[in-house]
Amino acid sequence: DADDWSNSISLYVTIGMAIFAIWFGARKLSLTDRNAGLMLTIATQSFVKLIALCIVGLFVVYSVYDGFVDLFEKSLKAADTRALIEQPFAFWIYISHALLGVCSMFCLPRQFHINFVENRNEDELHQARWLFPLYLIGMSIFVLPIALAGMLLFDSGQASGGQYSSDSFVLAIPIALNNASIALVAFIGGLAASTSMVIVATLALGNMVANSLITPVLFAFNANKIKTKQGDVNTLPEFKLSGRNVLRIRQLTILVMLCIAYAYHLNISQQTTLVQTGTIALSLLSQTFPAIVLGIYWRRANRLGAISGICLGVATVLFGMLYPSVVNDVDSQQIANILFLSMGLNLMSIVLVSMFTRNHAHQSLSNPYASSALSLAYSNIRFADLLRLTNKILPPDTANKFKQQVEFVDLTDTSLAPAIVLSRAE
Repeated sequence: DADDWSNSISLYVTIGMAIFAIWFGARKLSLTDRNAGLMLTIATQSFVKLIALCIVGLFVVYSVYDGFVDLFEKSLKAADTRALIEQPFAFWIYISHALLGVCSMFCLPRQFHINFVENRNEDELHQARWLFPLYLIGMSIFVLPIALAGMLLFDSGQASGGQYSSDSFVLAIPIALNNASIALVAFIGGLAASTSMVIVATLALGNMVANSLITPVLFAFNANKIKTKQGDVNTLPEFKLSGRNVLRIRQLTILVMLCIAYAYHLNISQQTTLVQTGTIALSLLSQTFPAIVLGIYWRRANRLGAISGICLGVATVLFGMLYPSVVNDVDSQQIANILFLSMGLNLMSIVLVSMFTRNHAHQSLSNPYASSALSLAYSNIRFADLLRLTNKILPPDTANKFKQQVEFVDLTDTSLAPAIVLSRAE
């Protein structure tokens, strides 16, 4: 049975992906260094996935059936497949999928990592504009034929082996027809597809969680401990986190997330289809999209509005999509309705809360002579230490530009950096 086979090796696949993600992405402290080996591996896996799907598609269309015409003729004669082909165009479902596609380019950690971190130059973007759509077309050619063939074979009893979900048709069809070679090709292609996606997502998420959540919490916790122990609120915290410990935090975060994903696979994802699981996950992450767009293009948008919008949108998706999918099932129309409802409530909350609350956004350094509370406030970081950090992390041209931008501030090496200078550095 294909499903039993998949479940039996899922633990080993999880361990392998954890080792790969840590080896390629969590051995170096810098997050701006590009991983040529990782990108070569992802590109190879993407090519293997495309070739494997095409091989299975050609096997289904020209070996199991006598071409596309024969397959569609037989599909029109069967009730279930005819209903699939002749069903009316679902406009709102299509629009919801298109919206999720747009949001994924900005909100998915793996998409962000590939688009912005691993991107080497602008020429790669120009090449991706025509190559990526062609790749998607190639991936889509045999999706409908394989789906129709699976419904015909298993519903009519032409292939034995029990009931299969549509998610596993690519692997289940050759297994049920006792074609071991094609089944092996399908398995390798599926493994390449899943590992390339999960490894990049885990790598990006691991870095984001470690840097933006765990590490700041550790600093805040230890700073409070020091202040409490010394009884002096003005004492600067002496807590330090070495580069090795930062890497250990990233690696541990990757392991924890993969363990959570494995537990979800065993206990929850079996209740729903892979398509629904992915759509729900995308819907949750897409709740950050309104805050991203309004934060860039609307000056009144503030943090409180963004937090309220994201919380309201996520709660709507949790109760309207995730919970029903766990206890029962949700159809595509319900998912589309909840997506538009959550995005609408999210957007409305950001606008209303931002309009009725004060915007505490940091003042820009573009006007060095403007005075504000921020320009008069000081941080707990010495100016010399801040310059050493920017010179180490930023490219030389960017570091020099930053230094020129803050030259109007009369500071010595031992002076504490003003908050406005720290904001520019961040």
